[in-house]
Parts: sequence; C-alpha cells; structure tokens
Amino acid sequence: MSLTARLPRPIQLLMIGLGTLSLTGWFRLWQALVFWRELAAVELRPGPAYLAASGAALGILGAAAAWRLAKRRAGAPSFVRLVVLGAALLYWAERLLFTRSAGGYANLPFSIMLTVLALVYTFTALAWWQRRGFHPSLRIENEHR
Repeated sequence: MSLTARLPRPIQLLMIGLGTLSLTGWFRLWQALVFWRELAAVELRPGPAYLAASGAALGILGAAAAWRLAKRRAGAPSFVRLVVLGAALLYWAERLLFTRSAGGYANLPFSIMLTVLALVYTFTALAWWQRRGFHPSLRIENEHR
C-alpha cells in the first residue's frame, strides 16, 4: 500500500502540486548547470548561481513538504503552508524584480489568478484536514468544549 493511499483526495492533490514544485526546482537547477556558460556570457542577472541555488531550494523544500505530509509528521501542515507561501513570494519577487521586457507581463492576470488559486487551495485543504481531524497534530484545541 502506498503512502498516499490513506490520505484524503484533497491532500493527495496537494502532494501532487508539491511534487510538481519540487520537479520544477530540480529542472531549474539542472538547466542552470547545463547552460551556465551561456547564461554567464549574456550576463543574465541575477545570474546562473542564483538560478541554481533557488532551483535546489525549491527542489528540496517541495520534496520535503510532500514527504512530511505523506508521513503525517507533526508540523507538516505548517511547513507546507510556509513552503507554498514562500514559493509564491519567490515567484512574484523574481517576476517583478527581474523582468525587463513588457512581454514578460503578457499573462499577468493568469499568473495572479493561478497564484491566488494555489494559495487558497493549499490553505483550504489543510484547514479541511484539520477540521476533520485526519491529522492528530492539527486538531483544534477548543473543538471539544
């Protein structure tokens, strides 16, 4: 039986999203390493080292969040919330600070909507999990009074 077989569907979907975040980070690291010379030659700012470091961070944090959620570790929901919020903030900080062409803002409404949807889903799914008591560390303290 797999780790996720006993998890509710909303949490399984959240784990798929965290896995996607992790893979995106690892691909970013790989691309930064493979094209290091080309990125350095065009003097890309913030540079290939930043791309590699942020890719590794996203890869590690996304995988750790999904693993902690699957294993129902204490504090996993709080960790997942921090990782998802941090990834959203990193995305928007990079987009606003490093985009130099007007074409970089072409899909701005879609990006805003997708970010809001991801954050709302994450926080809602974890709150639902808490209300249902599927995770022992998430029980509301005053629930039984």
